[in-house]
Amino acid sequence: MFNVCFGYGEAGLLKHYLSWFRDNRGVDNYIAPYKERINENAWEVILADTSSAEVLHLGAMFLDIGRLDEVNFEQDRKDLIGSFFHELGKRKINKLYREEMDKVDQIVQRARSGETLKIWQSNAPYSACGYYYLIDKLQGIDCDIISVGLKDKFIGHRGQEVTSFGLSNINAYDIAIGVDYAKSLSVNDRNAISLKWQKLKNENAKLRVHKEGEIVSVTPDFFDECIVQNIPLEQDFKETSLAVNVLGNCGHCIEYFYICSRINHMIEQGVFQVIKKAKRKDPPYRQIIRFLGNN
Repeated sequence: MFNVCFGYGEAGLLKHYLSWFRDNRGVDNYIAPYKERINENAWEVILADTSSAEVLHLGAMFLDIGRLDEVNFEQDRKDLIGSFFHELGKRKINKLYREEMDKVDQIVQRARSGETLKIWQSNAPYSACGYYYLIDKLQGIDCDIISVGLKDKFIGHRGQEVTSFGLSNINAYDIAIGVDYAKSLSVNDRNAISLKWQKLKNENAKLRVHKEGEIVSVTPDFFDECIVQNIPLEQDFKETSLAVNVLGNCGHCIEYFYICSRINHMIEQGVFQVIKKAKRKDPPYRQIIRFLGNN
């Protein structure tokens, strides 16, 4: 048995959770103060086999962004990797893309050999799209797939509201509460999930978001209005400050670099003006900009 998750930062956290459960087996004591808020059936499934804390993560696919058709899929993934890791050259970008696809092939091959896999996923678009994509890849393979889903929102162990945009923003003490379900997927379940991926693939949009309880295709300018609404009070401000404001207030889970790419597009359109460029070795989003108004 092995685990699969999506997004950078999630693999290390999941390994920590699984190792803790495996080594301590102290979940009953750990969850006692808020046991009524925990899906105990889900944890019985998760803890049924914690002999392995192996985690494979698909962290550089960015399937919520970019085209999904076979003609453009590879190049769009490479362009997105280059945007996320701005310091990488073409050779390293190609290498990272191959490593991601090799992990997909490894997951498929191990499933074909009969191994059970647990897929940890949330409604964050990068996670949900990765989940749909992987289930589609596993269609027709006779193996047990356990889906572990996270709650969209829940009250954490300190009484705070937690918005779950993947494992990376859930405190280790809150993971027990944050799990919504853990279940083995039936053939009908897999078919329904695969159809979701095929629908997104056929729409072939450049952006996908979580809206009204599902993942939907939207136009690339979906966040532009939110960008304008979150301009800092200063006349001249760092592009990074604006991007952080958007991420904190837009109510959606979206990659930081995508918001920066939209800001740069709006610079080209004359909505913003560059006042001071970033240093040569710095990423371009460290530049100072000014809002000129919508044209």
